[in-house]
Amino acid sequence: MVSKRRTGNLVVFEGNVAFVGSGDRLSKEHLVIDVSRGRAEASKNGKSPKPSRFTNQDVHAAIISAMEKIGLADLRVEERLFVNGKHIKDNGAVLPRTKEPPSASVSPEVLQEAVLHPTPDARVYVCVEMPSWQGQLVVTLFTRAVHVGGSLYIEWRFHVLPPVRSNFQYIDNRWCQPRKRIIAHVCRSSVRRTGLALFGAPVRMWMDHRYASFMRKYERDQAYAIDHGQVFDYGAARSIREDASGFARQHYFLGRDETMFVLLAQEKLIRAISVFLQKKNVDTGQLKTQVEVIVKETNKFFSVHLGDVSNSNVAIGKKAQASGVPPRED
Repeated sequence: MVSKRRTGNLVVFEGNVAFVGSGDRLSKEHLVIDVSRGRAEASKNGKSPKPSRFTNQDVHAAIISAMEKIGLADLRVEERLFVNGKHIKDNGAVLPRTKEPPSASVSPEVLQEAVLHPTPDARVYVCVEMPSWQGQLVVTLFTRAVHVGGSLYIEWRFHVLPPVRSNFQYIDNRWCQPRKRIIAHVCRSSVRRTGLALFGAPVRMWMDHRYASFMRKYERDQAYAIDHGQVFDYGAARSIREDASGFARQHYFLGRDETMFVLLAQEKLIRAISVFLQKKNVDTGQLKTQVEVIVKETNKFFSVHLGDVSNSNVAIGKKAQASGVPPRED
């Protein structure tokens, strides 16, 4: 089941944290473009041709094609459906059985319908995962397009899973020490902890029994809520990898790679949108104006992030904020 979740195209989230499992938000941007006007340079007899018709799915396909050419190792690009866990009870494609976890994936037909006709509680994003450092760093881009009423709305955001906390890597330092020192440390720790563990065993057994009883009651309450039509959230909360994440980058080059992934992916995304609209004979004047502001603010933020504030964690964490980047709301 876990492996299916890892490779699935469906994410059912709890509460308002849609991008569960992807770590902290680094940045988010959006733009709106009038796509009803044709390109002036393509005009004939003083009249600009009307732009060609396209759908949300066409924009997503162009983005996916461009992102797959970034050239990073272990890159993963795909569309995923994000659904609020409170709104799937009557959706058989997402929740086949009401007392079991949601599906790990949906069919291509369901995914396509969600792209073309997004709803308030279900959206499809193009997800670009950029892992590095043997999984110690994972930067993910989430982006989607909505074409409606002669306008095109594009949003994107970057999330990062930083390295795990140093206490989870403590064992790595032990193997660098001489064998005698390791054995001496193990003996001292064993003597010191054996007594406490022995006398504390009855208390822990009692607590484990209480916890097992609590979980059985919790499951009965869940079943009752589902059977009687009460609101039930099937969504996932934070992942184990997120809980293990720290804040320190632990290596200068790791922090640089984090910035490189963001800047490369954003540049590739903007270029893909521009090329796609030009092929559709859309006037990209508005796009260029908005992109200039976004690129300027992005470069300014990441210059501070890795330049003026060395070894810092600007804009990383639940209460992080930096110049040009709004405070995290999720």
